[in-house]
Amino acid sequence: MTPDQIAQTAHQIERAYPGYHVWASDEGWWYATRASARARGESPTVHGADPEELTTELAAEETRCWTDPSVTPDSQVQRQRGHG
Repeated sequence: MTPDQIAQTAHQIERAYPGYHVWASDEGWWYATRASARARGESPTVHGADPEELTTELAAEETRCWTDPSVTPDSQVQRQRGHG
């Protein structure tokens, strides 16, 4: 992928998963780091070998968030702030 393609793909993933900052490492791995309380999930950073694997992992984060009743938006914010 060219740098422009990487940037476009990262932007598309960020639109699909609001609250995450997405980038690709020099080695080609893709990462999404929680950048906002509106990001659903508990992991501070999610990674995948390529954009497809990263989006699969992000979807799994969202699913865990929806299926675990102890995970609420308030609990996510408190965890981010180190209070949970």
